[in-house]
Amino acid sequence: MDQLMANWRARGRVLDCDGLGIFRVVEGSGTPLVLFHGFPSHSLDWRTLLPILSRHHRVLCLDFPGYGLSDKPTEYGYSLVDQFRITEQVLKQEGFDEFDLVCHDMGSSIACELFYQMQKGGTRIKTRRVIFLNGSVYMEMAKPLFTQRLLRKKYLGPLLARFASKRLFERQFRSVFADRSLLSKEEIDAYWWTLTDNRQIMPKLAGYMNERLRRADRWLPTLKKLSSPALILWGRSDPVAVPAIAHRLHRELPDSRLIWLTGIGHYPQLEAPAEVAGHIETFLNNR
Repeated sequence: MDQLMANWRARGRVLDCDGLGIFRVVEGSGTPLVLFHGFPSHSLDWRTLLPILSRHHRVLCLDFPGYGLSDKPTEYGYSLVDQFRITEQVLKQEGFDEFDLVCHDMGSSIACELFYQMQKGGTRIKTRRVIFLNGSVYMEMAKPLFTQRLLRKKYLGPLLARFASKRLFERQFRSVFADRSLLSKEEIDAYWWTLTDNRQIMPKLAGYMNERLRRADRWLPTLKKLSSPALILWGRSDPVAVPAIAHRLHRELPDSRLIWLTGIGHYPQLEAPAEVAGHIETFLNNR
């Protein structure tokens, strides 16, 4: 484990959720705010945003099962439904019953399962307001990376997971940033270390994209019925969660505002943390 990850681990702790060790960080005081990360990264995505948001909020971010510093059992299913149920336990243990939510990438899919359970009375936790950051909510419109497409293949996925190099990962990861030089070597090392902790599960984790398509009838209608006011905060230069997804999300959500982040790619929280935090605070203060 490199120093960046060691420092991050020291800021949080591991909770027991159905026998799984789930890493979470909770900082600040004020109104509750929850951050859902995406694929293939983890809660470290929020490291630059967290100090800003925690000035006025009690902020929780976690590593979903299979990600970051959470357990990565080979035999676990890693469905989005499973991910939500574990996340629900974390939120209950930490007293986050009603909260504002920021979701990025795959985190928006786990958020859709939360919305589904809220609307059918399947959970006691609920969102007050929601901020969407560059997520492939409409998977058929997304443009996954070459490696993401391969990981979804029955036979090629396990081979890629086993033999993929750090150089390939770095090239693919940097390609979704508008400024490809933004990430430091230390940051690349940290993300690579967590991915290689258990390579075997990578195809299962990438399977959320197929599940997103398979369960579209379960999740997409929840967006049209979402009662929480929403902010869509979108990096316009994202090659994966393309701008057309943001436009459609804005049309289908009952109460939403769309803000474009010019010159920003797939990771707004890492590419422009101060700007993102400013938009989040303005939205939460005015709704």
